[in-house]
Amino acid sequence: MGIASKKFEAKKMKQLDAFIALIVYIKGQIDCFSAPIDDILRRADPALLMDCGCTGSPKGFSGLLENCEMLQSSEVRVLLEGFCDELGGSFREQQIVRCDYYLERLDAERNRQMPESKKKTKLQLVLWICAAAGIITLLW
Repeated sequence: MGIASKKFEAKKMKQLDAFIALIVYIKGQIDCFSAPIDDILRRADPALLMDCGCTGSPKGFSGLLENCEMLQSSEVRVLLEGFCDELGGSFREQQIVRCDYYLERLDAERNRQMPESKKKTKLQLVLWICAAAGIITLLW
């Protein structure tokens, strides 16, 4: 159980990193190529979308989060939903500013969660080891 908890925390951080990478990709596509929003998602790396937790091919940014298995906290979910809702509704320069805003917020959330995740992993591992030792002691 301790190992499973550790894997879950690692998967959660990997998903957050993937969403940050996806927003960086989107920003680059908007900035350099002025690509239409739906084309950006269609051309995204499938491995990146899989790291985000997407199980199927999303039909636009509004459906991106609906197809994802979310492991994130409610704060991160609200940020991602806000990003998906705001994208494509303004001029190119404003979209780039919004990408920067959400990148900054998600990066701050990642920096806040990283030490917390390490502490949780250690605590869960210790608790499961103690529980196993307690069960062995009771059965002996």
